[in-house]
Amino acid sequence: MELQSNLSKPLEIHITPDANRDLADIMMHIAKDSRTAAHRVRERILERIGELAVAPGRGKISQIPTLKERGVRFTSEGRYLIFYQAKEQEVHVHHIFHSARNISAYDFDFHEQEQTN
Repeated sequence: MELQSNLSKPLEIHITPDANRDLADIMMHIAKDSRTAAHRVRERILERIGELAVAPGRGKISQIPTLKERGVRFTSEGRYLIFYQAKEQEVHVHHIFHSARNISAYDFDFHEQEQTN
């Protein structure tokens, strides 16, 4: 499957509840030191996610076996990794992690997405 979006029709972005929680946790952690910095990081992450609507193939395919077999990709924004799946008309953002975390220890819940497709 070609992961190039027609520039006149961007793919629809779906941010899962897990990814929303991840982003909220990131913001809370950064806001302990600076609310301004927390909002700046949030905006940069959301901008990067928005770019996936027109360039879903930009990320690398995950090498974690359970993610690789499902075609999960990741892209980065600063020190944060954004894990997503690109389908024909949609991009599903599953998680957002700091790059220092052990990603393979986390559960990627694909059940919700499979119910909506």
